[in-house]
Amino acid sequence: MLETNEATEMTNTTALDEETEALLSKGEDSFINGDLLEASRCFLEALEGNKKNTRAWNNAGVVMFAMGDEDGALQAFRAALAAAPDDIDALGNMAQVYWSQGKAEEAVVKLRNALEHKPDDASSVALLQTMGVQAPFSPKALFLDWKRASGTRGFLVREVLKHHDLQIREIPQDAVRLMSASRGALDNEGLTWLLQAASPSVLVIEASMDETDALRAIAAKQGISVVILAEQDGLEAGKGEVIFDDGEDAEAAVTALSEHLTSLKLTVVERDAEVTPLVSVLTVCRDSEEDLMALLDRLALQDIDPGIFEVVVVDDASEQPLADALADWEPPYPFHIVRNEEAEGPIRSRMIARCNAQGRWVTLYNDTDLPDRDSLRRFMMHQARILAPAES
Repeated sequence: MLETNEATEMTNTTALDEETEALLSKGEDSFINGDLLEASRCFLEALEGNKKNTRAWNNAGVVMFAMGDEDGALQAFRAALAAAPDDIDALGNMAQVYWSQGKAEEAVVKLRNALEHKPDDASSVALLQTMGVQAPFSPKALFLDWKRASGTRGFLVREVLKHHDLQIREIPQDAVRLMSASRGALDNEGLTWLLQAASPSVLVIEASMDETDALRAIAAKQGISVVILAEQDGLEAGKGEVIFDDGEDAEAAVTALSEHLTSLKLTVVERDAEVTPLVSVLTVCRDSEEDLMALLDRLALQDIDPGIFEVVVVDDASEQPLADALADWEPPYPFHIVRNEEAEGPIRSRMIARCNAQGRWVTLYNDTDLPDRDSLRRFMMHQARILAPAES
């Protein structure tokens, strides 16, 4: 949620006069008390006397966003950045608007810019974690709606999960099929790999899925709580499970699920390093840390669970070792850097990356690539079609 910027230091040299300070303070109090119109009036009036007042621009943008005017909010934050290009509050606010619009790529760019100016900015790091770009600070919910039949029920469950600060991830059914020995029906081997790779604290499944009983049994062994989306009588919840049936009373179903999640005291589940990833993403980098970081962020934003793929980077004798440059970065997926002490060139470096890959399938990216959010999903679906058993 966006917050008013009460502590922003003024980067322009003009000190705030008493009248402007009074307007800003009154506007911030009005915002806190829910009077958005009065808050907006105060901030806009303050700007009449000083168009480079970053605090007023930031606060005006926050109010516009709260009132549903996302375009106006972005314009206000851009005005703040025009006056002070290193204003991390404006960068963070823009990132949150972009994130709310589903423009994750743009949001990440703004947060990275903020961290360039203030590497220890806690709010920027927290938002990157919320977006799944860095290692999570909150538990994960694995949502399997393979029949795409949950509809409103699935929407309600997702909202409850978000309210409890759970990161929601998915794994396509065909990806699990690739890990199944039969290459056809989803066997216990593939389903066990799914839960070990994703490492969720909560598993959400449809009662009508063919794999439901097996997943419930495996989840019970691994200590994973299960939410079952159902609209059938006679289904009983086991230990650590809850049945979400909003057929007659949606409010009661939401309350029961929320109480169940609260009782669990969920924590982040560490991924087992011994679990083999399905896909290895390989790239080579030499003295292009910024390009590589943009690629790594795009991979973190993929629309599949990051537990099912790994990223292997070969550092082809960069002047500053990439391991040092990325020492403080915590990716959400398994990540490995292999360094060449002497430059080997892209072809040999890719061969070195391949030798260090653990995944069943391998895909290559240049360090300047900016893959779409469904890039790895489409790659896996292509592999699934190749390996699909012949129809009888």
